[in-house]
Amino acid sequence: MSLSVNKWMSMFAVALALVAFRADSGLPSVGEPSPDFALASNTGVNLRLSEYRGEIVLLNFWASGCRSCRAELLQLNSIVATTGSDVRVLSVNVDDNRAKVEQDLRALKLGFPVMFDTDQSVSKLYDLPTLPVTLLIDQLGQLRFVHQGYKAGDEKVYKDELANLLAE
Repeated sequence: MSLSVNKWMSMFAVALALVAFRADSGLPSVGEPSPDFALASNTGVNLRLSEYRGEIVLLNFWASGCRSCRAELLQLNSIVATTGSDVRVLSVNVDDNRAKVEQDLRALKLGFPVMFDTDQSVSKLYDLPTLPVTLLIDQLGQLRFVHQGYKAGDEKVYKDELANLLAE
């Protein structure tokens, strides 16, 4: 029994769509546990995401050469100032040149820890589709909000989402 050309083409199209869906699956889904990792940080110690269970975490991924990343980092400083100890802001830099990143950090004067993903192992774990990426993680370690890219004003959305998480 042979398949007609139309049926074969339809099956081929479905298979291609499934492959494309898997290849484009990207970040972990909202409601899933945020994948755990540990990285060296600019604080001089290794930090592990799971050590912050019980706290709300704003996790940001960025690169030094990314202008919108740098703009967002400065806005995250204001979030740290307004939320205090109620929200933990953590940042992951994905550049392979740690010395260059540390030079950038001196200029940025960030009020939160920056971790170094120089081998991009965590970036691969999170399957980052773009930069910057900002994730809001609840007290149970569940991914609650995902933001890809950054434009001026996004920090207001982050603050509203953080307020909702804090009210739970």
